[in-house]
Amino acid sequence: MDLQGVGAIAAAAVAAVTVVATARSAKSQMEATVHSAEATYRAAVEAAKEQASAAHSQWRREVRREAYVAFLTKARSLSDIDIELLKISHINYDRTAIRDRIERDAVELNNAHLLIELEGPDTVISAAENLVEASVALVRRTHLRCRALDARDYATETAGGDPSHPASRAVKATVRLIARAEHLERQSLLAPGTEPSTYLNPELSEFNDAFDAWGGPNKSAILTYVTFLSAPPSRRESWFDAYGDFKKTARAALD
Repeated sequence: MDLQGVGAIAAAAVAAVTVVATARSAKSQMEATVHSAEATYRAAVEAAKEQASAAHSQWRREVRREAYVAFLTKARSLSDIDIELLKISHINYDRTAIRDRIERDAVELNNAHLLIELEGPDTVISAAENLVEASVALVRRTHLRCRALDARDYATETAGGDPSHPASRAVKATVRLIARAEHLERQSLLAPGTEPSTYLNPELSEFNDAFDAWGGPNKSAILTYVTFLSAPPSRRESWFDAYGDFKKTARAALD
């Protein structure tokens, strides 16, 4: 083979090596590009997941916050009724309207409590149950108070403004007994396990004597209310404790 043929073969060999090298380089570049694209894609996916997770967490917090606020608002509304009644004491008021308002607020509190049970978490659910229980105690006290004052009003109507009528004495005794029991309950002066007579003996004796002398009805409604007040702890104090505990627990859940 002459020199020209050898040169051609050499040139072809060199060209082949160059092609192979170029192909390998292109492949490496392509693989690097693919790896880079995959890494970029994975990073984008993770970023999207994190963003979606953050958005979901924020949405969940907002939903829970709204549920907590609605629940606290309804519980506070029931408490406000109780406070209003204690402020006006034994002055006449529309007890039918009070009962209707309590019934409405109690239903709304129950609905708000259902949202708490759905949204959680368990710590908040437990605190909400305690506040509902304390609110129910306030509702029961208000109902019993209305019944007791209904009984007082019946005696007042029976007396007809005649101070010598036996019912007039029953009215005065009822007012003093209820006022004393409510004062003791508000001041948390009643010890657990004690009988109402321990603290209310003079008022109870006067009340029993007056009602027995009159012989009128509804005596039990008044005594039921007084006995309920005489069972510690204070309903108002218990409610404030439960209310504060729920707010503290709810804040921790939202942090």
